[in-house]
Amino acid sequence: MSLAASIGLALLAGCNKQDKTQNPADTPEATPPQAAAPAAPAPAPANPPLGPDQSVTPEGATVSVGSAAAKVATPAYAPIYPGAVVASSVIGESGVGSGGSVDYRVDASPATVIAFYEARMKKIGKTISMKQDMGDNVHMLTAGDSGDGRGAVQVIASPSGKGAKVELTWSDE
Repeated sequence: MSLAASIGLALLAGCNKQDKTQNPADTPEATPPQAAAPAAPAPAPANPPLGPDQSVTPEGATVSVGSAAAKVATPAYAPIYPGAVVASSVIGESGVGSGGSVDYRVDASPATVIAFYEARMKKIGKTISMKQDMGDNVHMLTAGDSGDGRGAVQVIASPSGKGAKVELTWSDE
């Protein structure tokens, strides 16, 4: 683009030189330069190509399973429990912000998983709005859903084999 502009300016400069033998009265008056048309906006970045085990919903959310889900990036306020094996994830945007859900398995009890998230929420200053034992060793924690725009988290941990199956959901409100 700059090369084309430079060439254009050089050509215009050459056109403006007057022939010394020409009578200045015979030369048409110079017209003021026209304002350049505004540059077209840069095209929106294309969505990264989907990988194996990924799809997009009609609403635009990316759904990942298997190895694709294992690469999901969650916000700092909603970390995945250390050592987790991610089974699936859904990440998307809505009218109020981004959000997502990750299902994973971990070699820790449901109560230990909830204690991890409770400590994390307290450390980063998120208010815990609900912490509940839902029976059959299923535990739930909800935090940060005050509408402050700084993100909300819900974690449900239930027994699975020797550990827990965890559903981690977040929203940037």
